[in-house]
Amino acid sequence: MKNIFVSALVAAIVSIGFAVLMPAGHKTSSGVAVPQQAESVYDRVMRAGKIRCGYIIHRPFVFVEPNTGVVKGITHDLVEEMAKRLSLNVEWVLEAGWATFIDDLKIGRYDLLCTTIYANSARARRVDFSRDIHYSPLTVWVRADDHRFDDINDPDELNSPAFTLSMVDGSAQEILSRYRFDEVKKHSLPELSPISDTLMDVQYKKADFTFVESFYGYDFVLNNPGSLKQITSPLHVFPNVLMMKKGEDSFKNMIDASLTEIMATSFIDKLYERYGVPPDAYYRPVLPYSKEKSL
Repeated sequence: MKNIFVSALVAAIVSIGFAVLMPAGHKTSSGVAVPQQAESVYDRVMRAGKIRCGYIIHRPFVFVEPNTGVVKGITHDLVEEMAKRLSLNVEWVLEAGWATFIDDLKIGRYDLLCTTIYANSARARRVDFSRDIHYSPLTVWVRADDHRFDDINDPDELNSPAFTLSMVDGSAQEILSRYRFDEVKKHSLPELSPISDTLMDVQYKKADFTFVESFYGYDFVLNNPGSLKQITSPLHVFPNVLMMKKGEDSFKNMIDASLTEIMATSFIDKLYERYGVPPDAYYRPVLPYSKEKSL
């Protein structure tokens, strides 16, 4: 009886061993099914010859031309150039929302988020990022005629119950305010409210200050001359990246290599100029070499 049991155990082990060695999708002689391996994003993209892009409307990086329905913008043009250099096409398959864009990626509705977003710790737990493309300085804005801030040089000096901050719930404003402005009064706007609403709060004296990407502050003042002014040095600088599924290293490496090739040229600078972005609204990555002669 013992020999029969040992023989059966050995047979089972051998059968499992053959199952491991057999190609995916096959069965062993004993009928043990071997699961089909999921196709990687890289393999699917190379097989199909295209990258499926999800995107979030975020002017001037990605937006839809209202008269034609054509997707345009800085990141749109960058991704199209990247795909061209990779001999791939781009299919703009899904306009995602801020509330669902990570889940949409994880279930495979698109391959790459083709709107630049902030790389932060909370997102890094769930997804992977491309190399940094540019950096967003978050700057502080107050009313142009409010002279209480004339002598303030450090953003941390604003952390006082004497001041009220306008912010959007769930945004970078709220995250940063937790540890930079824990003593100020908060005037909170509902999640997904336009960031420009916080600037309007300051303009109409619902709050004393807010902080936004420099570009949006410049744009607001351009459309509302004499309303607000920027004070202090940047409160924070966020790296902006593209986003892909976690663990898709071959796909990420391909995207990074193409971005690095493009960023060694003046292509992105020309995109900023084409879409009317002030030169100091976003910071560019520093090239990892100098033009000095080698020794």
